[in-house]
Amino acid sequence: MSASSQNPEVQETLSDNHFVLTVPVEVNAQVVLVGRSNPEQLDYSIRNRTSGISATFDFEVGPLVTHLYQVINRGPSAVSSATLDIFWPSFAENGKHLLYLIDFPLVSSYGSSAKCRIKQSQNVNPESLTISNEHLPEDNVQRRFKRSAEHELKLREVKQDLRDAVRLAKEAGPGTAVAYRGGLSRISVRRFRRSAEHELKLREVKQDLRDAVRLAKEAGPGTAVAYRGGLSRISVNCNDLNCTHIECDLGPLKKDEFVLVEIFARLWLNTLIDDNIFEADISSLALAKVSTLPNAPHSAPLLLAVTTDVNPTDPELYRREVPWWLYVLAALIGLVILALLVLCLWRCGFFKRNRPHSEKATLDRSFGEREYYADATTRYARPLMYSQAEHGEPL
Repeated sequence: MSASSQNPEVQETLSDNHFVLTVPVEVNAQVVLVGRSNPEQLDYSIRNRTSGISATFDFEVGPLVTHLYQVINRGPSAVSSATLDIFWPSFAENGKHLLYLIDFPLVSSYGSSAKCRIKQSQNVNPESLTISNEHLPEDNVQRRFKRSAEHELKLREVKQDLRDAVRLAKEAGPGTAVAYRGGLSRISVRRFRRSAEHELKLREVKQDLRDAVRLAKEAGPGTAVAYRGGLSRISVNCNDLNCTHIECDLGPLKKDEFVLVEIFARLWLNTLIDDNIFEADISSLALAKVSTLPNAPHSAPLLLAVTTDVNPTDPELYRREVPWWLYVLAALIGLVILALLVLCLWRCGFFKRNRPHSEKATLDRSFGEREYYADATTRYARPLMYSQAEHGEPL
């Protein structure tokens, strides 16, 4: 604060014309992150296998699943900028399709601006299915989300550039980088070998994702929690984690302004049926962070998981018929156990039979060969033992 006067003033008193005054300013903005799944629970039949990758339309691979995320500023202060990062489970652990993205996110806002981009844009309809636009309101089908002929032509050109780049790299030989002057930008063809350190880093990030999902679920459905873990926009590389990273830059957000992000996908039923994934809950994960809030300390990002519960309508088919090879394997295991048991008993001498000593009769030739007697009761009788009453008449 400074004061000035038109009256003449002595030079020595000019210093008291300035005064430093500290005014406390409180900047507070309550940013809220909410989300939900539509539908929250999805029922399907194990009997209804779909066409899979041979399908023509998107509705042939599975039912529609939509996850909605909304960032709201409850005020009272305005937020200059914020970020929203969504990690989408496009694939299962084995690399098969899971929540198959059929379109780019639909972003709508009230009084604010927002822009979202998909870092792995190749994960949007990778099988080139014909999109039925079932997920879009009728007024948006023609206006915003139906691809024009010019856009389709551009997509074909980019795909052709990708094929040419791959062919060029293969011609150069394995492990060889080549100079590229085609239509693609920021491309270098190199052989990437995962080191042990890289694999360890992947396992750590996967564990961080699992811990984050568990933390968000413990908070309750639709409830965001403050997150102080290791996940961030930089640390998660969905190229190696079978996921899709959706980045959104928001702001400015004044009081009661919001941004809504809708993500559309198809549940790939064949993956659940083939891999025996029953009664599963499939979650996407979101991190919302205030990037710029003047004269305020940085707050912890908000963490939220949106979950779709998947349940079969025919649980009796859980107990599938036992494969024939299991019977064969069980029989072979039984025979091996029996052979080992017999071998052990043989080594212990169980099969050695101790025969009793046989008594051999000695032929007494002092008697004549014809002096033997026999009847039905006594087979042989010597003359000294013969009794007519017992043995009858001699032969």
